[in-house]
Amino acid sequence: HEFDPEDISMKPSEFLSLNEIGKGKGELKTPIFADIYSENKITGSFIVIDPHTNQTAAAGMISKYNQVSPDKACKAVKTKVIRYPGDKREEAQANYDRLSMQGTHCIYVDDDLLLETLCKGIPVDSEQYSDTIEDLCKIVTRSGVSVVLCSDHLSS
Repeated sequence: HEFDPEDISMKPSEFLSLNEIGKGKGELKTPIFADIYSENKITGSFIVIDPHTNQTAAAGMISKYNQVSPDKACKAVKTKVIRYPGDKREEAQANYDRLSMQGTHCIYVDDDLLLETLCKGIPVDSEQYSDTIEDLCKIVTRSGVSVVLCSDHLSS
């Protein structure tokens, strides 16, 4: 619909010309996190970039949305477990930092952290230790978060 400033009404329209105001409906292929514009002007607004020219093609505000269940939203996120041997801690930490700075939701886990928490009292060379790490990775990735894992005590 096109907005007519003369009588403040919306009129049916097939397209908008430059600088005209309108109202439209859009659908995305994958779920995103967003807010209603009236609740949050930063995460409730958007711009559309023309992929051929890299110019702004449109701008808009989100006035309503269909909420997606958290489970469905998490399944739409591609997650992974990135494994490093224990002697590659600096490399693993640097990769975690890079991924985080790029906006990837991830956690960093190493043997020190595991032995202080989930694997406290479990021998590092035991099957239980490896199983606990694998279970942690499953839980975290199913929640839509990747794992950067640095450990010498993993079953393949």
